[in-house]
Amino acid sequence: EFDLNALIEIDEVIWLGASIKTVNAVSLIADLQLTNQIRLGYAYAITTNSFRAADLGSHEFFLNYVFRYPKKAITSPRDF
Repeated sequence: EFDLNALIEIDEVIWLGASIKTVNAVSLIADLQLTNQIRLGYAYAITTNSFRAADLGSHEFFLNYVFRYPKKAITSPRDF
């Protein structure tokens, strides 16, 4: 079993993509860069195995926050 994922970036603000799990699912993904540190996204997964008749799919919302720390100057090559 493996997952294959692909995202396309549009104007450094929007990401659109898809994910395929070889055994049982396909997902569609959309991501939006709200600020320099915050991304909001949505994914919809569709089951592709024999349970598809009973499974209406799943919805996922996600929030990504990137912590940014100031970089310190390197005083010596041995100190990094």
